[in-house]
Amino acid sequence: SVAALQEANGILDPRTLQVGQQLIIPSRDESAEEEGLTPTPTPLPLRIENVYFSETTIGGLWVLGEVLNDSGTPLEQVRVGITLQEDDNSETVEADGLVALDLVDVGERAPFTILFGAAPEHFERYQLFPLSAVPAYVGSYYRDLEVRNLQGNGEGYASYTATGSIYNFGPEEAVSVQVVITAYDALDRVIAMRQIVPEHNVVPRGGETTFTAVLAPVGGPIVHLKAVAQGRRLQSQ
Repeated sequence: SVAALQEANGILDPRTLQVGQQLIIPSRDESAEEEGLTPTPTPLPLRIENVYFSETTIGGLWVLGEVLNDSGTPLEQVRVGITLQEDDNSETVEADGLVALDLVDVGERAPFTILFGAAPEHFERYQLFPLSAVPAYVGSYYRDLEVRNLQGNGEGYASYTATGSIYNFGPEEAVSVQVVITAYDALDRVIAMRQIVPEHNVVPRGGETTFTAVLAPVGGPIVHLKAVAQGRRLQSQ
């Protein structure tokens, strides 16, 4: 069945399948045995770290952090969930959000931001957890991009400008290039994040382009920055 095929391959959305992607075809016996069984969620091999909470002026709550992929497998469609709960269990609210990187490589970190429009006034407990992630089809991504000359300018409490360049050291042209910038405080907590398109989102082999991003930290001051560039391979016709 379609459901068994998706389950065997960890496919959340069939529309994300790529040409040439290998699939596991479950046997009829396996599909029959699994029908009627209650699925048991399998913890995803991701770590959530460097979390920061910040209240908004209108009663909302920002949650920032990053995931670390220590699974041994490149992942995509990585989504983080969070629940907030009052001490007497009288109110529980939930929210979730995707990380900023489309591809989270092995050993790589990817930031996320989640906004609660209205949060419990005095929540006592929270739980952050990986909500979804699937093995990445890395053939569609272009990863031979290097961020150079990353610099920050500003006091680090309000508007903060990050600049740098992206160099293509690989053998092909990179298209749909993006850069994700993460800002940290003195405790290495994530206090700002931006996903932007550089000056040119197509970078030829051996080429370079620049980027500028204005960050608005929810805490501060910003102590250091990290930037990751990703692109796509030009699909052959």
